[in-house]
Amino acid sequence: MDIVTRKEAKERWLPRYFTGKPCPHGHVAERWASTSRCVECDRKYREATVEKIRERQRKYREANREKERERRRKYYEANREKIRERQSQIPRN
Repeated sequence: MDIVTRKEAKERWLPRYFTGKPCPHGHVAERWASTSRCVECDRKYREATVEKIRERQRKYREANREKERERRRKYYEANREKIRERQSQIPRN
């Protein structure tokens, strides 16, 4: 893997970069250019908190039902053709 600085990654619009140095938790892994966080630490955090995150999202959607409905409607209007194309690719029984 090539050594790339965060600055170089941002200039080249790369989502990740690699310094070859371990993170504070000892992972020698890529880092996110947007946050400088270790990709491996992020993966472990997501695995550990996936249910908590889903519950928080569910509660938000329930509390903001109309706002979510409007957001979905706007997305559908803006992406109607793309959505229909994707749906047409799904095999039907």
